[in-house]
Amino acid sequence: MMEQAFTNLPVGDRNIDLRFHLALLRAQVGHFPGAVAQVDTIVASVKTHLFADYLRALIADYQGNADAGRAARLAFRQHFDAEIAANRPEYFAHRTLLDEFLKTTPTK
Repeated sequence: MMEQAFTNLPVGDRNIDLRFHLALLRAQVGHFPGAVAQVDTIVASVKTHLFADYLRALIADYQGNADAGRAARLAFRQHFDAEIAANRPEYFAHRTLLDEFLKTTPTK
């Protein structure tokens, strides 16, 4: 149902937050190419967006790819301060999730 609602939206209304939720759904049901497509679209808008790093880590975890998961978490930590300072509205809506995820990221 969410997939259909998303595709029915005008392209201009398909914002990063909606793409994040769609990618989460796709990843959780094992539709990794579809999830990665949303990540790619997010990155095309904002190269260092925290949602992209978060989703890459999640997808890597689901696929059992520890190296990719670690790389995504390191990127998340590297981008965190500057991205939070950007005051993106989607970060306010998901701040607890982002702060909790930061705790799972390696420092080196």
